[in-house]
Formats: sequence, structure tokens, C-alpha cells
Amino acid sequence: MDTNMDTKDNPDLNPSATEPLFFTVSPTKFVIMSLATLSIYELYWLYKNWKIIAKRKNLSILPFWRAFFGYFHIWPLLCEFRKEGEARGMTTKLRAGAIAISWIFISLLWKLPDPLSLLSFLAVFTLLPAITYVQDLHGISTPHLPTNSKFSRWNWFGIVCGGLLFIFVVISSFYPEASS
Repeated sequence: MDTNMDTKDNPDLNPSATEPLFFTVSPTKFVIMSLATLSIYELYWLYKNWKIIAKRKNLSILPFWRAFFGYFHIWPLLCEFRKEGEARGMTTKLRAGAIAISWIFISLLWKLPDPLSLLSFLAVFTLLPAITYVQDLHGISTPHLPTNSKFSRWNWFGIVCGGLLFIFVVISSFYPEASS
């Protein structure tokens, strides 16, 4: 990624060399965790990002509720990513509006009748440009910090339990509901 400025010489652009600007996760881990947890990991990702922003900017926001009402707060979050990237000279432009609209729209497909409701799980892929943008930003702002690409024991627990539940959801969506 190209940079036009040296962030090490400007404390405004590198506010904390010990903490990342945003919650960084590899695209592979993001997709696997999102699918295995039936999209709950996407809400966790929103929560972690808003928590980091609140701490870094000393904002009195409630990250849990920003994640819970993610449809209303995804666009401002993506704009934060873009603003920080532009401040660090990133040449790639993050299309916050297009990503937010597509994520919201595809996420709402769960309201379709089964098995079409399964299409809502594709929403995770709409966030991949933002995930890679944050990874690139992490490489510029705090390259010495580790990236979040390895699976922890809790991740594996979520993958196994959630993966079984995901399989159950997929299979059950193809069976008609029993009439009472």
C-alpha cells in the first residue's frame, strides 16, 4: 500500500503504537467465523471496532448497542476506516456506501422463505473489501503488531459448535414445516 506520509513522525497519525486503529482479522478467519457462528461474528467485529474507536477517540458511545443496531452503524464505521486510511495516504478508496447498502440488503434476505433465506449468509462476503482495507491500514499504522489470523481455542469451539448448527440450519431449511 502506498503512503504519502510517514506516520512515525506524526503523532496525530499514529496515536498509539501499542494498539491497532481498528479490529483486524484476516479475510479467511472472518468468513469462517461468520459462517460458523451464523453471522454473529459480524456483530462481534462491529462491536470490537466500535470499542477500539470509543477508547481511541475518548467517545462516550456504547459499542454493544452500535453492534446490536449494526444496520444503522455500519456506514459510519466504514467511513471511519476510510477517513483513517486517507489520513495515512492510502490510495485505495473504500466504498463505504456501497458496502453498507449491500451488507444490509443481503443480511435482510433471512426474511425470505426457506431455503432462499440461506442467501443471507452471503452478506459476509460484502464486508471483505472493508476487512482487507483495515488489514492494509494495520500494515501502515501498526505493522509491528500481530495480525488476527490464527484461530484460538474459543474460535475452534465456535467453529465446531456453530458449524454443526450451521449444517442443521441448512438441512432443515430444505424440509417443509410440519403442519399441526
